[in-house]
Amino acid sequence: MAKSLWLSDDLQNIVVSINRELLDASFTAQDDEGLINVGKEKYQKIASLRHQLEQRFSHDISTLHQIKPFLKRKKAKSKNEFSLFKINSGAAPN
Repeated sequence: MAKSLWLSDDLQNIVVSINRELLDASFTAQDDEGLINVGKEKYQKIASLRHQLEQRFSHDISTLHQIKPFLKRKKAKSKNEFSLFKINSGAAPN
């Protein structure tokens, strides 16, 4: 994921975490029934991340008009600082 200009670092990290959980679920499940079972296992984790996302988004949207302070808070990150493919089910695809 490229550096996002309009997402705070915290919000971007939460979005990446949700994406990792969903990607891991898609790699773990072999069929629809497996996907349902994985969903049941990951429900609490995804619900917690969703709550964090909502809270962080509410905070960020309330300060959206303060552009200069927001941009100062952004940390310089390289494109390859994190990988979406750091998942529990195995190595990253080629």
